[in-house]
Amino acid sequence: MTNPPNRGTPSGGLVMSPFDHVRAQLARQKWAVDTHNEGVLYNIYARDCVLLLKQDGLKELGRLAGRAEVIAMMVKGWNQDHAWRPGSMIHVIGTSLLETAPEGMIRSWCYATYVHLSETGATEMRGYGKYYDLWAEEDHIWRLREREVHIFGLQLHKLAPTTE
Repeated sequence: MTNPPNRGTPSGGLVMSPFDHVRAQLARQKWAVDTHNEGVLYNIYARDCVLLLKQDGLKELGRLAGRAEVIAMMVKGWNQDHAWRPGSMIHVIGTSLLETAPEGMIRSWCYATYVHLSETGATEMRGYGKYYDLWAEEDHIWRLREREVHIFGLQLHKLAPTTE
């Protein structure tokens, strides 16, 4: 199966609401990360997006600004951690809530558990994340403008931006 398309299009007279587009983009972002599809991520993140990473909900690991920097951090993680091969980690989106936000944006909150496939084929939960997002329409596509991620269990210290 290939990755989902970059943008839902009306079919058979069906039209997606802005909330449906954001839900699809949220799922598409997780799919792109799990399959290491860097190209799809460029249609998820806004050009001037901001990403804040926190470990265990408290310790700030880093703050990234701009689509290129955010995506480069993800690709760095894929290249550094050989255990994180395509298909070995699956984000399972749990509870999610979407509401209107100022200036025509959409605010979303969701949980995701991180399920890993071991070398033996067994699955195990490695942690979970809480995602606080702000979405805005850019070039007729709903994109992540701001994301604050609180990671629990899964250690992200190798991915944190460095000041070197």
